[in-house]
Amino acid sequence: MINLDFDLNLEYQNFEFDLQLEIASYFVPLSFHKNEFILEKGQICKGIYYIETGLCRSYLVSNGKEYTTSFGLDQI
Repeated sequence: MINLDFDLNLEYQNFEFDLQLEIASYFVPLSFHKNEFILEKGQICKGIYYIETGLCRSYLVSNGKEYTTSFGLDQI
């Protein structure tokens, strides 16, 4: 079971506890090592990721150069 000590969205705080539990039931814990990819080039993202601890970087490559588009940070 996923720890419910996080706020996915401030609106979720107003949901009934049973609904919060149902939403949490769709989450599956995943772990990634440093420099490991969540998605590789050509893959289609079919989920939403919540960062419990750590940092994630999104980037694109153009003309052989990497451009960071965003960072995801844990809520700690």
